[in-house]
Amino acid sequence: MLKLNISKQLPLLNQSITNINALLKSGEITSVDLVKATIQRIKDTKVLNAFITITEDQAIQQAQQSAQRFKNEQYIGILDGVPLSFKDNFSTKDISTTCGSKMLSNYIPPFDATVVERLLESGVVMMGKTNMDEFAMGSACSESYFGPTYNPWNCNLKFKLCNQSDGSIVHTLDQNDDKDCWYIAGGSSGGSAVSVAIGASFAALSSDTGGSTRNPASRVGIVGFKPSYGLISRFGLIPLTHSLDVPGIMARNVQDVETVFSHLHGNDKRDSTTANVDLSQTSPNVRLKKLRIGIPNEYRCNFLDKNICKAWDDTIEILSNNGATIVPISLPHTKYSLACYSILNTCEVASNFACYDGIQYGYRADKKDVTFEECYTSTREESFNDIVKSRIISGNYFLLKQNYEKYYNKALKLRRLIADDFTTAFRDVDFMLTPVTVTSTMNFAKWSQMDKTEEAIKEDYCTQPTNMAGIPAISIPVKLDDTTKLPIGIQIIANKFDDYRLLKFAKQLESLIQFPHLIFDQ
Repeated sequence: MLKLNISKQLPLLNQSITNINALLKSGEITSVDLVKATIQRIKDTKVLNAFITITEDQAIQQAQQSAQRFKNEQYIGILDGVPLSFKDNFSTKDISTTCGSKMLSNYIPPFDATVVERLLESGVVMMGKTNMDEFAMGSACSESYFGPTYNPWNCNLKFKLCNQSDGSIVHTLDQNDDKDCWYIAGGSSGGSAVSVAIGASFAALSSDTGGSTRNPASRVGIVGFKPSYGLISRFGLIPLTHSLDVPGIMARNVQDVETVFSHLHGNDKRDSTTANVDLSQTSPNVRLKKLRIGIPNEYRCNFLDKNICKAWDDTIEILSNNGATIVPISLPHTKYSLACYSILNTCEVASNFACYDGIQYGYRADKKDVTFEECYTSTREESFNDIVKSRIISGNYFLLKQNYEKYYNKALKLRRLIADDFTTAFRDVDFMLTPVTVTSTMNFAKWSQMDKTEEAIKEDYCTQPTNMAGIPAISIPVKLDDTTKLPIGIQIIANKFDDYRLLKFAKQLESLIQFPHLIFDQ
């Protein structure tokens, strides 16, 4: 007899994927009921601007098909009928895919990305495409052509905090109707993160080039996972940088992240960078009392917010009190990583974005009787924001013949040294524990007054080294900021292809912390 492990105090849309699957199998709810409730949640929270495109008609149709499968006891698996959202840089057949940019505002792909294809084949219901910084360049989800996404922890909607273990209400969040006082959701995958945090999807696909999954996950109090480079296909993920981009996964708990991850990893003949690795052989049991946790000295930088530093120290103490061995380590080339990452990022942007010419597809400037060069220039001037244009210009500068050796080749060599630092450290430790962001809170009024390119890069200080090394990392929420009561996340890093072991450790830390749920008060 199936025993349902379901918190009666938690609303339907705040349940785990495992619990939802149990409810669907038992017949207590149907996929159609679930999807209709999710659509209503999206409409009720429209002010947060989490979605660029809502696929309501398609979602209802997919839910009806799923409901029929459950009725006939022919359901596909644990994800059948579960609503998910997709960052708007994953190609979706016959559904607008904009990358948050005017350049692709009218682009409708003729195919699905591999990750989209695999999830749809698993019975997932697509709720829509989520908002993002234009072409994934940003750390606030403030640079979208379709407007910013707002952090639900500081908004004019009614939310409650709910104890994770028994569902009891911790407290109701303060209200704030002044948008200038709203806090950033983090980026670039802010829309995906918010869609999960408010219960508008049970998990979401994101992308991560230098922290774009972990950063917003930390800011809105959910889990954000960046797998090892090569484990999940990038086919159909519109690229920012080919050598750094990784599809990411967001959910409200680590188990849901693992469930989605198990359906996505594996070799793809359409993506030559995917690795043919048997992960089942790389996931031994994780016993907390036998773990050695590395604490990198270089991550305690002089611009790290004191509240994040305290959350980091508190988490270290929790692990130590539960038997883990804490080991100070050094990653000596970290101090050069931001400069290295910036050069490599802009060089690949300059190369990848040459295809946006106003001729092949996408936006074209409305000018007649002009030369190709004039059309090309006008199109790019009108359809890219300043951050995108500045990265293209910078990348082309670094790639000039007289600069290539001085900047690009040196950055490649330095990237290898950064990766080697991790390899050396993992000979002595099982995992590393670090901050995610360097600032704990940031409202739109303050963010808009800053140099957003500089701030976005600085926010990647703790996250981008793992992208350059190609190793897995996860952000889990650990506490609320003492002043603003906004979430703070902590990052766990593992050795390459040690993804499942990382997830097992993250689940143990998650259970020790018991971070509260964010619940929309309907």
